[in-house]
Amino acid sequence: EHYVECIITLEDENDNAPVLAMPDGLVWPENTQPGKVGELIATDKDTPKNGPPFTFSIDPNAPKDFKEKFSVDRAANGEYYLVTKKVFDREAQKTYSIPIKIADNQGLADVSYLTLVIGDENDNDMAPGSSNIFVYNYLGLAPTTEIGRVYVEDPDDWDLPFKTFRFQDPAQFPDFGLDQNTGIISMKEGIKLDEEIKTYHMQFIVEDESRGQAGSNAVPANVTVTVKKLPAEAVTKSGSIRINIPPEKFLASIGGISNEIPGSSFGELTDEDGRSVLTKLLRGYFNATHVDVFTLLPVNLADGGQSTDIRFSAHGSPYLPAERMELAVARRKADLERQLGGGRFKIVMVKIDECLIERKHCEGSCYNSLEIDNQ
Repeated sequence: EHYVECIITLEDENDNAPVLAMPDGLVWPENTQPGKVGELIATDKDTPKNGPPFTFSIDPNAPKDFKEKFSVDRAANGEYYLVTKKVFDREAQKTYSIPIKIADNQGLADVSYLTLVIGDENDNDMAPGSSNIFVYNYLGLAPTTEIGRVYVEDPDDWDLPFKTFRFQDPAQFPDFGLDQNTGIISMKEGIKLDEEIKTYHMQFIVEDESRGQAGSNAVPANVTVTVKKLPAEAVTKSGSIRINIPPEKFLASIGGISNEIPGSSFGELTDEDGRSVLTKLLRGYFNATHVDVFTLLPVNLADGGQSTDIRFSAHGSPYLPAERMELAVARRKADLERQLGGGRFKIVMVKIDECLIERKHCEGSCYNSLEIDNQ
């Protein structure tokens, strides 16, 4: 037998329209007179013969509102730029998704969406604010931990560098620290917890000299911090689930109608975060007096995505075994996804088991162990 090498060259067909290559979009400051925002950049999967130079324009089918606010201009060197036609206010709208029609040199075109972020200017006064922080402390042994930030009412949201923070009476809360530049509150290692649940009502002063809000014009802020000492039994008897979104998305306000959330009025609007709503739902599922959702652990996936491992415990007296809780969650998995996320995410595992997929993490035998530390 004889083999002859044969080289086959595939000719490109112009079957891919160009798309924007600007994943981060563009930024345009608020309160700025109309002008040139930035260059538009595209890419094409086809060969250069069927690719650049590209032509850009606002999608002809875009709503009239977009055409009144934006245009695309071509420079003398052939580059295209997004141009604003009005002055923008971030407090009115923070981002725009602008439909851009892009055509290759053969005329094949499609629409991509460009994200334009309206940059913030410190153009609003702040007002007094209040917030609540709930934190668990395992056996009262947690190391120094950042637990939240001092909150004031302020339509601006990029103005943190202009603000400074301080305790109204630093000596009153020796178990807590404060970063004066960021407003981050820290719970110190060795905090004295002589009760299972201890609440601290803190008062802060926030200043912004650029707005004339300093000294006697400074703004007060109240923060209520509740610290719950978590016993060892709560952790050793904890149940677990894994969801397919990162912790920060789970913690974001769920919003919507709270018809199916225990303890809420029918038709009432809720802006509670995911952990608060999950706690209420599990309390109903388990018919338990107390439910603690105490761990939200990010899990990095092989595809670059991120999931969240959630651990929880329930008790009246005594603590419920993990198997009973996980069975209740497994039976009502679809209900929990609907009630909690409204389709935002899926529960991908009930009872976290890293040995579920053979040889994914271990070459030989595989077993799970729960490692507990003070953090």
